[in-house]
Parts: sequence; structure tokens; C-alpha cells
Amino acid sequence: MRELVLGSMPESARPDSHLPAGPWCFSGREEMFPGWDDPETGFVLPPDPFACAEEMQECARGANAEVIRLTRILAADLNQRRRVAYPEIFWETALGPWLILCLHMLAERQKRVLDLVARYGQIPLRVSLLPRGCPFSFQTSLEFMLRGVQDVAFNHYVLSRLLEAAAPGRWDLRFLPERPLHRAGEGNRPGGPAAFLAAILRRRLRALPFPRQKGFSLARSLILSLAVLKNRSSRDRTIDLAAYAGIPPDWIFPPEDLIAACLPRDLLELPLPPIPDARGRLRGMTAAASQEDGYRLFLAAWRAGGGRLFSVQHGANYGNLRSVGGSFFEYRQHAFLTWGWKEHQGYPCNAVPLPHPLAAELCAEHAEQSPDLILVGTEMSPFLYRLKSRPQAGQLLPYRRDKVRFLQALPEALLARSRYRPYFAAASGLADESYVLRALPGLALCRGDLTRRMLGCRLLVLDHYGTTLHLALAADVPTLCFWNRREWGMEEATERALDALAGAGILQPGPEEAAARAAAVWPAVAAWWASPEVRAARDLWLNSYVRLPRRGVSLIRLWEKALRGL
Repeated sequence: MRELVLGSMPESARPDSHLPAGPWCFSGREEMFPGWDDPETGFVLPPDPFACAEEMQECARGANAEVIRLTRILAADLNQRRRVAYPEIFWETALGPWLILCLHMLAERQKRVLDLVARYGQIPLRVSLLPRGCPFSFQTSLEFMLRGVQDVAFNHYVLSRLLEAAAPGRWDLRFLPERPLHRAGEGNRPGGPAAFLAAILRRRLRALPFPRQKGFSLARSLILSLAVLKNRSSRDRTIDLAAYAGIPPDWIFPPEDLIAACLPRDLLELPLPPIPDARGRLRGMTAAASQEDGYRLFLAAWRAGGGRLFSVQHGANYGNLRSVGGSFFEYRQHAFLTWGWKEHQGYPCNAVPLPHPLAAELCAEHAEQSPDLILVGTEMSPFLYRLKSRPQAGQLLPYRRDKVRFLQALPEALLARSRYRPYFAAASGLADESYVLRALPGLALCRGDLTRRMLGCRLLVLDHYGTTLHLALAADVPTLCFWNRREWGMEEATERALDALAGAGILQPGPEEAAARAAAVWPAVAAWWASPEVRAARDLWLNSYVRLPRRGVSLIRLWEKALRGL
């Protein structure tokens, strides 16, 4: 009898005897199974759960509907446990990003389990499940994301509970011995006095009306905080969560118990801030709202007191992806300050387009310092933690092979000038640097500050969509791209802008085409990049998604004016 593996692949596994539920079965174990991902001789992987971005978007909207339902249940429960009577808007803000993370994860994992049953249900299989109970706990939302949602053992537990509810009679379910999973605070480094003082400083800077965040110096944050304080409007334009919801999923098991068990202890143990009289007043929030529960409690008290919130775009995907994951938590606030776009198809957003310092300060800064080609990779975590229309787990394998195919297709002389920039290592991620170097042992790596390196290279190559594309085009770095556009589901306006990049030869359909293009333009990269068709495609992208300040216009004055008028 063959075995379906939900967690880590056992050392004795073979392609003819074991069926992996997904690529995560090999996370951290790839060296034990050489060639495991070979499409012809390796292990058979099931298809990913969503055939297109529209299917993922529908699932995400259903999960969002459950966010609304469970927020009400948890709000009542937490008020009782905390012996308070805080309004629902408080708990809606305090729980939002974490609950979105939970429910998007569960909806995706349930779809995977149901697909496994549909695919293998008529075959006798043995499946090892983790036992029931609650062998885990988490202190913070960040800990839950890193050591829960992205952890192989925790996902084994979640898949076990789902499969236990849906397994066909032909399958032999066996429970493994009990063992603890992650415990709250486990593995956290104890902080000394310096870490304690740094945490206090971060809290103070985030409490500014315009909180300190990436791209904004302290001086800028203080100047813009004064502009926020001068805001005289009292109209609250917050968008109802129902605008992002769809038809709830039909759960095959009640999700409430698992969600309650995953609740970060900080939401139960941190002192609840008093609710201020913030009626009509405005303040900003940073990206830390998705990870730091104490900061989110602070923002929740502000909302409960009648205050308004705005957020600032801090990377790519906003305004572009067909399914946006949890971004709607920021979209729904009183205002969302974008890098240049005005609307996102299918997602209401009070968008305020402004030049962002990250891009504005790089404007036309490229100047070749060395004749290098830099290939930049991206994250390869097999666990989707929010339903964003980007490559799914199984699609990471051809993505990873494509970067090697690109490098191998380069002429020898150009390969010698090439540098690879791997993404940051993730605990459950697929091998990146070691995988590429195994195929190309002599390849040089790009280390250090990527922005500085790309500003001085001759040609930048991106094998994925992301923030680097925005910044590179703003800096006027000669750039080539290649990725599977079906796996990066974009909204219609973005697709048109990508069509323009493809028409100009900037975006190529595959790795070999990109390598051929790189070789063709290499002797005269600057001339190619200055050609009319390339300039027009670049300008279209920047005008749509990366607004740059006009010459002689003060960036800080633009922001001050916008903030006073929100």
C-alpha cells in the first residue's frame, strides 16, 4: 500500500511508494532525495488547488466573509475573558490581520485536502496523521506566521484535522505518537537592556501621527506628523469589510476551535489600552500592524475612540494582483497612500496617489560602475499564508528550474559577468542558493545592498514580479524580466502595462527568450534602453504605478498638502 505524506518525507521514501501532499514534504530534506523534483523520474506531486487567479480570488473572498463572522464571535469571547465591553470596531482592528491570515490559510489547506481526496480517493492509501489535541501555542501574530503557518509540522497538524474529516473509507489512517509542536515564545532570543530600549523607541516612533516607516527619515516623519495634526476634516471614509467578502466556504470541520487555539497570547495578556477621545482625528499606521499585536491594540483603541487611520503603500502587489490577500485591511481604512495608482480592480480603496521617497530618491540614479548582469530571485515558501495570486507551491519547482535554464542559456562570456541574488532563507522554503550553485558551481553571487548593486550594474534581470521592478524602472536601470504570467494573476490595467513591457522586449515569456535578449542587447545595453519603444513602455509603467515628482517640486510639500486634505 502506498503512503500519502502530509508532513516531512521519511528517509526511506521512494517515488513508487510515497505520494507527497506538496513540495513542503522536502523542505530541509532535499539533499536526502536527489532529483525528487524531476518531472519525469521524481516524486509525483498533486496539482495546486487553484487553476487561475479568479478561483483564488473567489476562495479569498469566501474566507473574508468568515473573518466578519468570526470577528463577532471572538469579540464577545474576548470581552468576556478580559472583563471589558470594548466595541466591535476595537476587536475588528485588533484581530483583523491575524484572523485574515488564519482563515486564508485554512481555506487554502481545505481546498488542498479536498483535491487530494478527489485525486486519490479510489486508491488504497496509508496516511500518518498527527494526533488530536492542541500541541502548540503562539505568543504573537508574527510567531504564528513564521512558526505556525509556514512550519511543516504545524501544517501537518492542520492537514491531519482536515483529512480526518474527509478521508475516504479506502484509506488507512494511522495516528503518530504525541509530540509537542511550537510553544509560545519558544526559540525567542531573550532581549537585554539595549533591545528593551530599542522596543520602546520603536513604539514611540510608531505612535507619531505620521509614524516612522521605511523611506521616511525621522525629520520627515515629524514634519508630516505636524501636517496630520493640521487635518481639519472629520469625515470617516472607512470601507465596510463586507465589500471584500464573498460566499463563505463549506467547512468540512468547524474552524472555531483551531482558530481559538492559534490566538496569539499577546491578544489575551497585553494590557488593553484605554480608549481615547479621538473623534474625527487622523493618524497613520505602518506595516507592523500585520505582525505586532501590541501596536494593533493601540490602533484598535484609536478606532474605537472615533479616530481615523491611513496607511502607506510599502511594496509591490498593491494595485496589481487579482487576489490581494490581506491587503484589503489597509485598503479599507480612511485613506491608502499609493505609489501612483488610483484604483484596484474589484477592491474598493480610498487611494491617494503620491510619489514615495523610496522611488523618488532613486529617480534616474543608474550609472554603470561594472559590466555585470544581476539575476534576482524571490521567496520560495511552499505555504501560501495569504491568498495572493502569485505562484503556488507546485509552481515554485518550474520557477526554480527556469532561473537555472536562463543562466545556462547565456553565452559563456556573459555568464562569466553574471551574478545571482538569492532571496532570504526561509525555514520551510525550498533551496535557492545551493540549488543554483549545484547546477552552476562557478557562478558568482550578488551580496550586500541590492539597491546599490543594481544602480551600478549593466543589466538587471528579474525572474519574478515585485518591488524591485518598480524601483529599478524608477532608477532607470536597464531591466529584463521573465516569468509565467498565468501564475502571477494581475488585474486588467496591470496586464495592459505588462503587455507594453513585453512589446518593448523588457518582459520575456521564458528563460531562454530572456537569455537570448540579454545576449542581443549586451554589447549596447544603453542604446537599447534609450530606444523609443522601451522609453514608452517604461513611462507607461511609471505613470501608472510609480509616480515620480516633477522636477523642482518638493516631495515633502506634496505629502503635507495631501495629509492636511485627507
